[in-house]
This record gives sequence, structure tokens and C-alpha cells, in this order.
Amino acid sequence: MLTRIDVLNAIRNNMLLVMEEEFDADAFDPALSMHDLGANSLEMVEIVSRTMRELNVKVPRVRLNRVTNIDELADEFMRVVSVPEQS
Repeated sequence: MLTRIDVLNAIRNNMLLVMEEEFDADAFDPALSMHDLGANSLEMVEIVSRTMRELNVKVPRVRLNRVTNIDELADEFMRVVSVPEQS
């Protein structure tokens, strides 16, 4: 079962991959937005896309547009993971 820590680690790791030296991993704070941590809009799209692929989740764009920080993004990913699959 995927945990919130797993989700936050995936987001953080993808920020490291996409932003490289622009991102200070020690400054990672889920209460902040990716923009606050130095990501531009293209990097944010890439980070979210990579993380969704890694976690094998899909969150509708409408819900992603409401996200204001990394905590809320993790919440959206966890909502999708928590929903049982329909057969």
C-alpha cells in the first residue's frame, strides 16, 4: 500500500531530477508550493507528470488546478490511491 511518505518522497525525487541544481532538497517543505521552491511552470508540469507515472495514478487536471502547495498535491494523489478499483 502506498503511503503519504512514499508520495512525498516521489514528488521530492522528481523535483531533484527535473530541477537539478536549482532545487535544494534540504529546503523541501510540503507546506510550500513548487514555485516557492524555485520551479517554473514547465518544470511543475514535468514533476507532476513524472510523479503520476511513477505512482501509476491519474488526477484530473481540474483537481490539479486547485492545488496550492505540495501537501495538497500529495492529498490529491492519495485520494486516487485510496479509491478502490472498479471492475
